[in-house]
Amino acid sequence: MSESETEEATVPTQGRTVTAPYGSGPNAEMDVIGWMIMLGMLVVVVPLLPLVLLYWLVTRAVDFVTEQTGPESP
Repeated sequence: MSESETEEATVPTQGRTVTAPYGSGPNAEMDVIGWMIMLGMLVVVVPLLPLVLLYWLVTRAVDFVTEQTGPESP
């Protein structure tokens, strides 16, 4: 490869743009929204945890009893 080919293949580090460059930093507004969504999900999920636990225990008990009694004959 010649030098001219490698120079053409390089990408410029900064392109022309309409908007001004943006330096990222903390975004308190989005942080508050994220915390509100998480708290809302906790308000919905935490009361459902006893029901999920009850369902899990019942299915475990049914599986245990089914294994002890064996398959039913038709």
